[in-house]
Amino acid sequence: MKPPSARIRSAVEPLCRAVVLTLVIGGRIDAAPFQAAASAAPPRATLDVDLTLPKTMPLAVPSGTDLDIRLRNAVPGALHRISMGTRGLPAHRFDLPKPFSTVESYAARAGCGDLTQEALAFLSLAEESEIAARVPALEQSAARSSCDAAAVLLQETVKQTRPSLRIT
Repeated sequence: MKPPSARIRSAVEPLCRAVVLTLVIGGRIDAAPFQAAASAAPPRATLDVDLTLPKTMPLAVPSGTDLDIRLRNAVPGALHRISMGTRGLPAHRFDLPKPFSTVESYAARAGCGDLTQEALAFLSLAEESEIAARVPALEQSAARSSCDAAAVLLQETVKQTRPSLRIT
């Protein structure tokens, strides 16, 4: 029998993962993606944040930039909260919406049961490093599967680990 503390820990699911992006609004910009003509629409910056990589340095973003923030290798069952701030100003917090999932619906399709079970096991992982390591194995299983919707099921499953948020 497990000690009481082990039982408590095993029942706790990841509720909230924090992602901190430090943006220097109006900072000096040398990167080509941020260059825009004066009459053009506001510049758009896409930030791909791989949660398995070490934390990055602050990013300079010009005032008025629209942001697309995309997480990679995110724990599907967790709430991902992004805090963005600049020096001297309070941080803004945004919760990334969880992608809508239809993975369970594929279990009833002919030949899709095993792949669906593997996808659901993948979605129950609780560590970012496990998710990054298991994506290639899931891709191989989908390639070998007799499920007629294997590609869509794989796409739907991986989408659950890549929440995104657009800030304008």
